[in-house]
Amino acid sequence: MIAASHIAQFASGGIANNFVFLWGGMGVAVFFMLSGYGNYFSVQKATDRFKWLIRRIIQILIPFIFCFIYVTAVQIIFFHNPVSWDYLRNFITLSIPGTTTWYLKIQILLYALLALAVIINRDRSHYILCGLVIIYIVVAYCIKMNDYWYMTSLCFPLGYMIGKYKDKFTNGLKSLPFLIISGGLFSVTFIGYRVFGSTVLQITYFLFLAITVASLLYCFGMSSKVLAFVGKHSVYVYLIHIGFVERCYDKINNIWIATGVYVLLTAFGSVICSLISEPMSKCLSDRLLKSENEKAS
Repeated sequence: MIAASHIAQFASGGIANNFVFLWGGMGVAVFFMLSGYGNYFSVQKATDRFKWLIRRIIQILIPFIFCFIYVTAVQIIFFHNPVSWDYLRNFITLSIPGTTTWYLKIQILLYALLALAVIINRDRSHYILCGLVIIYIVVAYCIKMNDYWYMTSLCFPLGYMIGKYKDKFTNGLKSLPFLIISGGLFSVTFIGYRVFGSTVLQITYFLFLAITVASLLYCFGMSSKVLAFVGKHSVYVYLIHIGFVERCYDKINNIWIATGVYVLLTAFGSVICSLISEPMSKCLSDRLLKSENEKAS
């Protein structure tokens, strides 16, 4: 959804652009919901919340490093971008060249807030996490940050809650009436936002969208393992595609060829970076945490 919205941003215009471009925010909402869902089960297994946070940050940084190397190499070799100090600045600020990569910063913040919530009270961590994220949203809104920095953030604690109350949610999510109701509420709040432009309605329709998508996935028999897998590996597609989309349509005149190149570069890079990053991040986090355990003993 996010990749398609960026294609629409550069490859089309008019109604198609406006409609498909909306998929970007919707895709991020679903992304955060799946991330929160998977992290509930992950943090429940952890005995040390600080070590859990270190492991999670490593699992973000290692994919970023390899995606950064891949995107940088393709930009320089294939698109003939000049080598400059901007690449170093991008790397230090956790930005894929030519983009902001705001998602990484928010994901690290959400991990930190989740760890803090569990430290405060594991049993009530879902309520505390919601409160902390709401505080972040209010602060971000008050200091006039761009809305994409906060408008989908509540979908993370929503996914966390779905994980916590999995058995109760599953029965409801699998039912057709629930799907119809959640879809209807999403439609109403979405239309309301488009008419009135309210930030509250914007955040609300993203929440109902995430619930509707979760219901759809359950209705079609998606298991919790599938949801966790999608949430984990989609980060590679996200990191890589944003580094190519603008350059593909800027450098290649034919829209269809540009789209084909964009999809191929993204798909190939996502597979390669995933195959390299997953075992390396696991090995690195295991080694770091093992050394910490040895020092403690």
